[in-house]
This record gives sequence, structure tokens and C-alpha cells, in this order.
Amino acid sequence: MNFRVVEKGTGMDFDEWVAVTELDFLDIGCEPSAAIQGVQCPAILDIARTVHILSVNGNLYKLNGFRRKAEWLKSNAPSKVIPYIVTLSEEEFDSLCTSCKNTWLNNLPPHELVREAFKVLSLEFNSERIRNGFITEAIHIVLRGKQRSLQNRRTAHEREEIDMFKAINVFKDELLIIDQLNPKTEIFSSGVLAGAIIMLVLFPESIRFLNLLNNGEGVSIENQFDPIMALTRITVRHKLSTKALQPRETIELCRKTVQAISNWLEGSDSTKYWRIRDLNGVDLHSYVLDVRKMKKINAERDL
Repeated sequence: MNFRVVEKGTGMDFDEWVAVTELDFLDIGCEPSAAIQGVQCPAILDIARTVHILSVNGNLYKLNGFRRKAEWLKSNAPSKVIPYIVTLSEEEFDSLCTSCKNTWLNNLPPHELVREAFKVLSLEFNSERIRNGFITEAIHIVLRGKQRSLQNRRTAHEREEIDMFKAINVFKDELLIIDQLNPKTEIFSSGVLAGAIIMLVLFPESIRFLNLLNNGEGVSIENQFDPIMALTRITVRHKLSTKALQPRETIELCRKTVQAISNWLEGSDSTKYWRIRDLNGVDLHSYVLDVRKMKKINAERDL
């Protein structure tokens, strides 16, 4: 690698440096606090104002200074910064970006990783429920019948982590359909969302049930409940509870969601349609296998 250090006295205008391209994952090196900008000592001030920049075929990229920039834009921005410019070939730059991005992605919280996947896949969601990215738990249940914490990592089909980018791409159509409902967060918890995705894959007409569920249009007659009301009663119960759902309770809610939709699809003449007792859920195993078969992902170990 060739290094070219800009002379200390030359500097770079602050506004010029702010305009240098930033890549979220490319944030390397120690970050002195912008607060020391107020220290009346030239040597310390130079440390505060020193930034590193990559030059690749004449294009510049910030290598650090992201946090200082945010602080400086609020107050006490220096008139100039002291840039150390590192020149890289395109091959070196691509290698650096790949390494940094992988590390960055691995350190993101699950919902931020999902949002990054949305961005990369050019998926735009309008509902708060989907847009915020809290769908990891549901995706695990759809693909493997249980959350990651309950999977057996010693088995071949559960050993590898799910590639969330691939998973979201597989279920993007179902997520977009659900998003169009503007799903209520208190109804579409992880268990219900997982059940909704499963049934939309297998029975696209399930969208009508989900719309009625979201709008609270369940029916009860003389202490008997249609499938929509039967599931609504359960979601209301969880909403009123002060306790967070445990992993197995979330799976149970998915099992009951799948059962409710299945009963509804059979029609009001079915003996399964009207209920007096709570839903008891179905065995998810066969549904998960059918989803994987329908999506043609049986051989994918990272799904």
C-alpha cells in the first residue's frame, strides 16, 4: 500500500471533509472525543482534528471521524481538519470493504440487520410493524419451527445460522402483502406474524383472514367464536398481560394462528369453524416442511 500524508500545516477545510463519502461499515480506528477541541493546547488540538481518508482512483472515503463529525456539526466545528490520506488500489479497497462489512453486519442488532437487508434488497415497507425490522424471531419459526435459542445446533439442518438476507428475499412477497394491511403491532406479534407468513405461502387467500383479524372483525354468537374471534381473544389476552412472551409461548401462538386460519379456510359449515374453547394449536412440523418445499429451499442449510 502507498501512503501519502498531507502536511500538517496544509489541512482540509471542514466543509470539504464533511462532503467526503461515508460508508456505514467503513469506520476504523480510534476516535478521540470532539470534546478535546476545547482544550487550549496545540498538540492536543491536532489529535482532535486528525482524520483518516482513503483515496481510491481519485475517489475519497472517510475511514474514521464519523462520531466526531456528528458532534462537530452540533457545535465547535474546527475550520480545518488534518487528513492522513491512504492510497489503495481498487482490489485492496474491495478486500477492505468486504472484511469491514462482514464484521459490521455481524455486530448489528438483529432488527438493524433486517433493516440493512431491506435496504440492500430495495424493499420499502410502510407499516411500523414490518419497517422497524423486528421480524427475526418470526423468520426463524417459519423456517425451522422454533427460535434460534431453541434450535439444536448439533443437527445438520439447524447448525448454521440463518442468512437473514436470503431469508427476507425468500419471503419478501409475503412481507409486502402483510405490510399493505398496515398490521397492528399489538396483534401481529412474532407468533402471529410467523403463522401469517406460513399460511400466506401455502394458502395466499389467507390474506382475507389477516385483514379481518387486523380490523377486529371477528364474530361471536351465543358464546361461540369464529376463527377470527378465537385468535383475537388470545392476542388480547397477551396484550393485557404484563409478562413478555416466552419463546415457547410465541411458538404456541404461531401454532394457534395457523390453526385459526386453517379452520377459517374450511368455511362456516365446517365443524371446526365455531368454537367454545380456546384454540389448541397444530403441529408446525408439517407446515414448515411444506413451506420449505413450496419455496424450493430444502437443500439450503443457511435457511
